[in-house]
Amino acid sequence: VFSTLKNVSIYSVYYLVVHGMRQIVITLNTGVKAMLGNMYAKKETEVLNKTYASTELIFHFIVTLLFTITGILIIPFMQIYTKDFTDAEYILPAFGVAMSISQAVYCIRIPYEMMIQVAGHYKETQLSSFIEAAISIVLSIICILKFGLMGAAIGVTVALVYRTVYLAWYLSKNILYRSIRHFVLHIFVDLISMIVMILSTCFIKLKAINYLSWVFMAIQVGLICLVVSAIVNFVFYRNIFLDSMKQIIKRRKKAV
Repeated sequence: VFSTLKNVSIYSVYYLVVHGMRQIVITLNTGVKAMLGNMYAKKETEVLNKTYASTELIFHFIVTLLFTITGILIIPFMQIYTKDFTDAEYILPAFGVAMSISQAVYCIRIPYEMMIQVAGHYKETQLSSFIEAAISIVLSIICILKFGLMGAAIGVTVALVYRTVYLAWYLSKNILYRSIRHFVLHIFVDLISMIVMILSTCFIKLKAINYLSWVFMAIQVGLICLVVSAIVNFVFYRNIFLDSMKQIIKRRKKAV
């Protein structure tokens, strides 16, 4: 309504990529929500806090890793995917990064939203959902009129940031009764991981405009980012990180 069909087409192509990554993160909810709900119902406070700390770290680790890789690889992918498209200019690095950030913020809030749902605090947090929607709609319209395609990403991101911060604050004050500094530290570590991953992979370039070349680039970027992210999280969260890895390995063995 407020933009052009060309911008709608560009937005749709980029959204297709970042939405796919978002769905991967959402699948992590399977089983975790029920486990936390059982602990909360039994009032196993100590075990709940320890398990939630591991769950929170795993989400931050995976989300930061996946969406930093997405932000790095999305433009090379678009160069290949849209090379025969002539209806619009699809190579927009800033927009690709903005879309990756917006979906990363959406995924970062999953563990906080999940725990609030487990505790049954729907009505208490309902107003923030309406405020988020209002911010997203109003700010997106204003920004689209002023900045075009980037405006849509800006409006959505600001709304997502608001609700993510609110949910983390609400969880700290009303459910887990812990300092908001836990959330702030996670965001700080996420930013450090992201910066180091970008700097560590800036020398890797797409050597040819074909999917095979992109796959080789993706493998290099993925391996470097995985190692870098693991090291950064190990430095800041050594005990929780090791405990989280042990839990993942145990679950894998049980699944096998």
